Amino acid sequence: MPSHSKATNLLYWQAKGKIAGYDDQNNWRGSIVWKQLEKQYSIHLLPSLSSQKFNLSQSKSGATLSTAKKQYTGDDLDSLLLTHLNWQVPVSSLQYWLRGLPDPKFKYTISSNKKIMYQNGWAIEYKEYFTNYKYILPKKIFLSKKPFSLRIIINNWKI
Repeated sequence: MPSHSKATNLLYWQAKGKIAGYDDQNNWRGSIVWKQLEKQYSIHLLPSLSSQKFNLSQSKSGATLSTAKKQYTGDDLDSLLLTHLNWQVPVSSLQYWLRGLPDPKFKYTISSNKKIMYQNGWAIEYKEYFTNYKYILPKKIFLSKKPFSLRIIINNWKI
C-alpha cells in the first residue's frame, strides 16, 4: 500500500466507476458515482441489468436512500441499506477505503505484503492504483466480509 498521507487532506472529490456485490444468494453489478464534499456525500448506483437505480446521500442531518418508487430516511446509510435492501455495506467506512485510507473510528492492520488492509471485520485489498493524479488513489478495490464481497473499479477521479 503506498503512503496515503496526502489523501487524508482530500475533502472534495468525485469517483466514477463500476461496482459489483456478491453474497451466497445474490449478485449485483452496475456503475457508481460517489461525490464527496467534506463529511457530506452522495452516491448514485445504476445497475447494469434493468433493475432500479439507487441514490444515497449522507449529511449531518441524516441519510436518505431513494429508489424510483420509495424514499427512506434515517440516521446513517449503513442502517438504511441493511434495513431496506439487506446489504451489509459499511458506507461510512467506504468513504475512507475508496481513497486508500483506514476509517479513523476503527483499529486496522495491514498484511505483510502491504496490499490488504483489515478493518472492522473487512478485508480491503488494493489491486491497482492511479499514479497520474496529485494523490496516489486506488483504481481497483476488492472488499470482503463473509458472506459478502464487493468489487469497485474506479475509472475516473475528479479532485
